[in-house]
Amino acid sequence: MQGWLCCENLDCTVLKDGDGKLERIGDCLLYSNLDNKFYNDTIKILDGYFLEGYIVNKKELMEAVKVDEWRYAYKKLTFEDSFPLELRGSFCGFSINKDGSRCFFSDHVGSKSLYYYWNKDKFIVSTKLEWIAKVLLHNKVKYHYNEQAAKYMLSYGFMLDDSTFISEVKRVLPGRKIVFTKNKLFIEQYYTFTNKQTVNVSENEAIKMIDTAFRKAVEREFEKDREYNYKHLVDLSGGLDSRMVTWVAHDLGYDRQTNFSYCKAGYLDYKISSSIAKDLKHEYYFKSLDDFQWIYAIEDILKLNNGAALYSGITGGKEFLSNFNRKKFGMEHTGMIGDVIISCFAKDEISAYAKPRFGTNQYSNMLNYKFSNEILDKYENQETFDIYTRGFLGAMSTYAIRQNYFEVSSPFLDVDFVETCFKIPVKLRANHNIYLKWINKYYKEAANYGWEKWAGVKPKKELAIVRDGAFALRKLKRIFRKLMGHEISDNMNPINYWYADDKQAQAFFEEYFNDNINAKCFSDELRSDISNLFQKGTAGEKTQVLTVLGMAKLYFGG
Repeated sequence: MQGWLCCENLDCTVLKDGDGKLERIGDCLLYSNLDNKFYNDTIKILDGYFLEGYIVNKKELMEAVKVDEWRYAYKKLTFEDSFPLELRGSFCGFSINKDGSRCFFSDHVGSKSLYYYWNKDKFIVSTKLEWIAKVLLHNKVKYHYNEQAAKYMLSYGFMLDDSTFISEVKRVLPGRKIVFTKNKLFIEQYYTFTNKQTVNVSENEAIKMIDTAFRKAVEREFEKDREYNYKHLVDLSGGLDSRMVTWVAHDLGYDRQTNFSYCKAGYLDYKISSSIAKDLKHEYYFKSLDDFQWIYAIEDILKLNNGAALYSGITGGKEFLSNFNRKKFGMEHTGMIGDVIISCFAKDEISAYAKPRFGTNQYSNMLNYKFSNEILDKYENQETFDIYTRGFLGAMSTYAIRQNYFEVSSPFLDVDFVETCFKIPVKLRANHNIYLKWINKYYKEAANYGWEKWAGVKPKKELAIVRDGAFALRKLKRIFRKLMGHEISDNMNPINYWYADDKQAQAFFEEYFNDNINAKCFSDELRSDISNLFQKGTAGEKTQVLTVLGMAKLYFGG
């Protein structure tokens, strides 16, 4: 398992049984087990500096501080109050400052999950919740079950704030850093995305802005592969996001790509992605998810994703990634949440800029939980609430799994690209308006392949009538299947369809539920809610339940 843990005034030697290394950094103990794929980007200075991940603007930063060697440039950057604001990439780390304070941070979008425990002069910070729990138990420190985390999982399928299933352990949220000093803890927000600082631009000017920023973001991450002589491993599906990463990278000359896709056998994602890879002459691999074997890996996945989101979210991605040569590739290039960066979660300007509210983007609406408005008060409007919660804390939770094999990237999450998109008014971005116009203006050939979201119709405005017809036909087919008593099968991950036809999976779900529903950490009310959702819910909702049960088993003895 890849990751690191840093602690002070606690014994973390229990971790020495693993494959990692235990050493002292300043006054702190550091345990790390890392591939360090981008070894010239990572930092480990024994007097108190540590950085994990990769930095795509390393050269610019060294020039800015006028230092020729990265390790010393990084050390100098940590002296700035705004640090790590200027860094770009996927990273986390810490520094021990001259005043004795310890500063821990993750990047602007939280692509590196970072968790912490603190009690006066004692603290633990780690990328792995499992390791924090081990150290706490080894030091005979009691921890308690966080019922709020369970309620988030049973409704949204991910956390809405810094909660974990362990009450005493919190997450360092995106764009934040935590500082331990003189037995006190301070949480600082060094960066926040905003969509309120829009510029008055024409549609064509906005399209040009997007293209310039996107090409720079793509070049940054693919050039990092080249710097270390890695081949490019690039997700490809029937959607637009991964397509545009692949296409623009190819257009920029990064043609040593290996594309891969996984979905239901014969579905649109396979048909579209294989056609694109074939025409671009890229190496291509496909994994069918129909064996449904990935549905059994509850505890393996939860150890990797820290229980931050439902375990079934990555489907067969973990197994697929484990088959690739880890020495051949440096990072997995994704199109993570691209459609809601160039476009928008909301359908119009009024909805996007409205006061944030709960109830959107939930995996399940069966349990009517009420959550604190303090969560909503931290966000300026609905779009930023959705981006931070559904995007960064939800969809991106699979990064923690993927990072055990490769570093992970998405040009859509490049900070400068996000800022560019959020400067464009929602009225231009909503409903994929400017997204489709950008593709059709600058990359017309990329629009010659069907779009899964449009039922396989090419993403061209003049084909809107054809799209509407395809939607109507798909809807009729689904209604017919329901009337015949069959589950819907026409999507990339039809979990309800597979589950309904798989007696072995049904028996496994039932057994796992029965074995763990009586966990002592559950209140009677929560146990009743869990039982209700499992008995009445869809297969997808059942995986929310199994996630809660799995976390109870792993950390509270079942």
